[in-house]
Amino acid sequence: MSEPPAQCPPESLAQPNAAGPIRAAAGDSLLSEIVDGFPVLMGTCFSVRESDGSLVHRVLFSDWCRFLHARPAQHCASTGAGGELADGAHLCQEFCGNDASAQAAACSEPVNMECTGGLRLHLVPIHAGGETLGTMCMGFGDPPHDPSQLAQLALRFGVEVAELERCGAAYETRPPFIVELAKQRLAGSARVLGEIVLRHRGELLLRKTIDNLERSNRELEHLAGQHARMWTANTVLERSNRELEQFAYVASHDLQEPLRMVASFTQLLADRYGGQLDQDARDFIAYAVDGATRMKQLIDDLLAYSRVTSAGRSPAVVDTRNAVSLSLRNLEAAVREAGAEVDYGALPQVLADSGQIVQLFQNLVGNAIKFRTPGVPPRVHIEARRAPDEPHQWLFRVADNGIGIDPKFFERVFAIFQRLHSRREYPGTGIGLALCRRIVERYGGRIWIESEPGKGTAFLFTLPEADAQKGEL
Repeated sequence: MSEPPAQCPPESLAQPNAAGPIRAAAGDSLLSEIVDGFPVLMGTCFSVRESDGSLVHRVLFSDWCRFLHARPAQHCASTGAGGELADGAHLCQEFCGNDASAQAAACSEPVNMECTGGLRLHLVPIHAGGETLGTMCMGFGDPPHDPSQLAQLALRFGVEVAELERCGAAYETRPPFIVELAKQRLAGSARVLGEIVLRHRGELLLRKTIDNLERSNRELEHLAGQHARMWTANTVLERSNRELEQFAYVASHDLQEPLRMVASFTQLLADRYGGQLDQDARDFIAYAVDGATRMKQLIDDLLAYSRVTSAGRSPAVVDTRNAVSLSLRNLEAAVREAGAEVDYGALPQVLADSGQIVQLFQNLVGNAIKFRTPGVPPRVHIEARRAPDEPHQWLFRVADNGIGIDPKFFERVFAIFQRLHSRREYPGTGIGLALCRRIVERYGGRIWIESEPGKGTAFLFTLPEADAQKGEL
């Protein structure tokens, strides 16, 4: 008896719907990672569809599945039965997949369906919050071996029985426990994909809000430069503040709630099904948890950024020496771990929000500790003097012995979300220095950098001197 023919490499036949929410959130890379384990586990077929049935991703692993996909179109073309192809009379994989996907999306429950070609399809819905986004599908079961069934299929597809036997012989039967394991993995992958879509929507909402805020700020700067009348600038400022307040609400409520749901359900998935999942599935869960953690930090930082003007307290007299002391107390663990030394002498009083001045020094000293020269303990020096060209202003200087900054990046580092290094090298959200600039500019000051790569960095900024009697700017 001759050996069955070897299977060809898996054939990807995806014609993706690029506009759908699933593909937009996951992308080719993640979808391919999800598919990776199924060729060995089941060796049949795998697909992902949007809620309207449009294809997101599909891979056919076995000769039998590839035959059932390709042969109907060839047969209808050769016989002129275009109408039968259009209404699904000769289609197997595509027609069954569409029908089962519609059923699973409609009932929001897993669906099993027997396919025309003898295999079965198992589909699970993909949920994000209370919405069904689409379905994830795999094939299971053995190709038919019954002579009468093979004869019917041969007649339907216009092919010899021997060709069907050849395609079916290459498939290796999977025992029931492997099929159940694959179904569990499919369900877990669908849950992770739904959480990724939910996270992607939150990121888009954040980006849209930030773009609106930056556009409003640009409008304010333009109007302030073009018009001297205060009432015009105040009108734009009020609108900007309303948008900032709206953003603060979105970040603290509408975005926090789905984020908590992603984190809690992902952790629940790990706790309840961790022992049943393979390493790939556990990795997907870890990616989701890490993304939720980073998004929470991002939301917290953005909330602090938005509240500089909308939630800041009225300016009052601030002892900057006390502010530096409080900031170092907040950084005590980081200072001790890095072996850092921070020295400062007499520092002046300014007119500002004390909490924001503590945040300003904390961010700058924290930056000096984070971006230190490897193997060299950080040294930070803080000083202040009267600004030579700006009356009633104090000029502060926070200098370190760290890795330094290339002059061409001096402006870029103050832009929100701008990073000069990867998150793996130096963790963070890229908002810290943008927050520093926002705080300084709130009080009519400015902030800039003096640095060279490998020679440390000095941040200089101005703040208004305190009028202890009036207590106002």
